[in-house]
Amino acid sequence: MDIETYLTETIEQAVRKVIREELEDFKQEVVHAINSKSWNVTESGNKPESRIVRPKELANMLSMSIATIYRMQNEDNLPPKIKMGSRAVGWLRSDIEEWLISRKQD
Repeated sequence: MDIETYLTETIEQAVRKVIREELEDFKQEVVHAINSKSWNVTESGNKPESRIVRPKELANMLSMSIATIYRMQNEDNLPPKIKMGSRAVGWLRSDIEEWLISRKQD
């Protein structure tokens, strides 16, 4: 192996390692942001900025188990959930509040 090939491969390996580490750090930051209760999103249209409510928090808000939350979701008895990742979901707080108001009026 000549020196140029060796250096090229060594640099490529180093760059891949740095990218993997940076990606892992980014993933951890995203998970932390999702798990913290201060993540906000803005939808286009006339809906105001609304915080994402994760299943555990929603269960606490509604005094229900997480299993009941998912059962209600599967039966289309909750507003649509938002998929935030391969295994992370949540609901817009504004959607949940509107849903609660509509149920109160029924």
